[in-house]
Amino acid sequence: MIAALAILALVASSSEPASKPTLRLARNSQIVFLVPVESLSRQGKIAKAVLVSIYETPDESWELARRDLDLEIDCDAGLIRYTAMTGYDLQGRIIADARLPAEWEGIGEFPPFVSLVELACDGRRSSLVQMGSLAEAEAAARAELDAERSR
Repeated sequence: MIAALAILALVASSSEPASKPTLRLARNSQIVFLVPVESLSRQGKIAKAVLVSIYETPDESWELARRDLDLEIDCDAGLIRYTAMTGYDLQGRIIADARLPAEWEGIGEFPPFVSLVELACDGRRSSLVQMGSLAEAEAAARAELDAERSR
């Protein structure tokens, strides 16, 4: 009996943890901005996050369906910098991948950045919509954008 309980405990502890949610930061007419909760971290005054931009379904003139920006935020100074960018097509293939010059700039009033700073630096998420996994959030965002475009 004790051996069975020990095996059960071992199996339960090695299970994959549930995927952390994705939060919706903002939306404009052509883009939904998301942040996977698991991408958020903070060490001292510097927070890190990945800002995911979901674009409406691409057409022949624009193949970028999703862009992930790796960001660092200086919470004390109110500055942000882009450290990397990865672009994906509709099938999830990488079509652009670049390390970016890490120059600090002001956050300004761009709604996704304002929400991201409030979340990453202060832990505020009151106005953010919690979605499922990143894949689920991406599918829901694209469906919303495409429905809007077809109206």
